[in-house]
Amino acid sequence: MTGRPMRRRTSTAIDFPGWMPSGGPRRGQGRGMPMSRLARTRLLSALLLGLVSVVVPTGAARAAAPVDLFVSDVSDSPDPVFAGSTVSYTVQVGNRGPGTATGTLLTAPLPARASFQGSNDDRCSATSTLITCDLGTLGAPGMVSPLIIEVRPTEAGTLSLTFTVSSTEPDTNPSDNSRTATTTVTTPTEADVALQLGAQYNPIHAGTQFLISAGMFNSGPATATNVTARLRMPAGLSVTSGAACVPDGTDSVCTVGPTELPAPAGSTALLWVTASAPGDFTISGSVTADQPDPQPANNSSSVSFTVLPAADLAVTVSESSDPSLPGRALTYTLTVTNHGPSPSAAHLTDAWSATVAGGVTLLSVEPSQGGCGSTIAGRVECDLGVLASGATATVAVSLRPQGVGTVTTEARVTGTEYDGDPTNNTATETTAVH
Repeated sequence: MTGRPMRRRTSTAIDFPGWMPSGGPRRGQGRGMPMSRLARTRLLSALLLGLVSVVVPTGAARAAAPVDLFVSDVSDSPDPVFAGSTVSYTVQVGNRGPGTATGTLLTAPLPARASFQGSNDDRCSATSTLITCDLGTLGAPGMVSPLIIEVRPTEAGTLSLTFTVSSTEPDTNPSDNSRTATTTVTTPTEADVALQLGAQYNPIHAGTQFLISAGMFNSGPATATNVTARLRMPAGLSVTSGAACVPDGTDSVCTVGPTELPAPAGSTALLWVTASAPGDFTISGSVTADQPDPQPANNSSSVSFTVLPAADLAVTVSESSDPSLPGRALTYTLTVTNHGPSPSAAHLTDAWSATVAGGVTLLSVEPSQGGCGSTIAGRVECDLGVLASGATATVAVSLRPQGVGTVTTEARVTGTEYDGDPTNNTATETTAVH
């Protein structure tokens, strides 16, 4: 017979418990309760409408596809590294497949003389003995972005780290799952010490103390011993505390230290300094240590600043007699002194009051220099001109009390320059009259 071959019909027999097909049980089938025609019709309708489902076993679940994980490369930098410094390991991990790797872990035992410092991937962490990177799922073929793991050795010698990758699935080639990096750790012998000088930001005035900071720093890699800074103070500057100073010509040399500085560490000394006169000043210095210095350019430093004028003006009052008699002249001598260090113009104000009957009469006002204006209601003002540092000027004010009681005078001096001690700018004297 020619033409298209006939397709063989196939059928699947499904056994439903509690009923038996017509014609009796099939071979290997037990006998069950017969199902009526009506029940079979309802079951068929339910199957067609999707109200009833039939689960047919298909056999055991398919086994997970194997994977081929590998550590392709491990590099360290720097090598050699100083003890106490950080070495970075760059690790590359991948999966050749064919299956997807799940529960992927990269581990590395951590030697006792090293500590984990961090990673560029927050999936990496460590205990005191083991570094673990939980990489999760890794498809095939696939690579993990390079992992950078930082470790700090604490002793000289050889540091070896073995990085191993694993997953939940079986690995077809475990021979390339691990790689070891060996780093040489040496003891540092050089110390990079540096000096940084600074001055306070507030205005600096002659005759008043101000701060100079001398910061000594060690960037290592070795611990620096006998670290000493020597500062040159120009003429006109004196150190009152914070450093030991000796004269050197017109200047002085001040020493800070010695001290010991581990790496990295620093120490700052504060020096109290006074300028005897206003002007522009520069303090220079350098720092040394016992160890060779790989960067001597930062061993020197200087700081420049301007000192402004300042004059400490003071006034005192003395009386010609106490007690005094009614009707007799009572003279108050007002003495203005410039304690320096800078020259300053001086302006003096004197005011008096009295409790005597009939009040008081002003007889005269006599300044030793400068001039005094007219009096207004028991008050006189005098411009005494410029007083050099250490100079004095006086004003004699004569009064005549008319009756019994007391006379009080109060003098106040002000200047054109900064005055660091205003407590001595005012003086008062009271005289009994009877």
